[in-house]
Amino acid sequence: MNFIEAVKLLLEGKKIRLSRWREGKYYKKYPYGDDTVLDESRVQCVITFSDMLADDWEIYREEPKLHTFEQALTALKNGKKIRRQSSISEYHLDKASSRIIEIYDVEVHNGEAWWGESFSDEEVLANDWIIQSL
Repeated sequence: MNFIEAVKLLLEGKKIRLSRWREGKYYKKYPYGDDTVLDESRVQCVITFSDMLADDWEIYREEPKLHTFEQALTALKNGKKIRRQSSISEYHLDKASSRIIEIYDVEVHNGEAWWGESFSDEEVLANDWIIQSL
């Protein structure tokens, strides 16, 4: 994408970067009153003229932090959604019934909710759980 498109995304709160930058480098807008744009080290960024002319701007996507099943289950009890990195299903706790609900991808399963009865041995031993906000 071009610089103008990247700045629009930056103003929406997205992290942006040039594709040729080293891994982990990005720019982000911080709400310090003057809409300061800083890099990943919180140093004010310098955008060069060649950066402005570049067409290889992209949204910076961080790899999700992975957790054990025990950490994921604790987060679930605290009102967070959880899912396996390799899965399209998400789990959350229905507070009214104290049951775990498994939500499948809308396109694949028409958005139906399924009552989760138990987790498999593979899921319990897995270390690729992702914790999400509700």
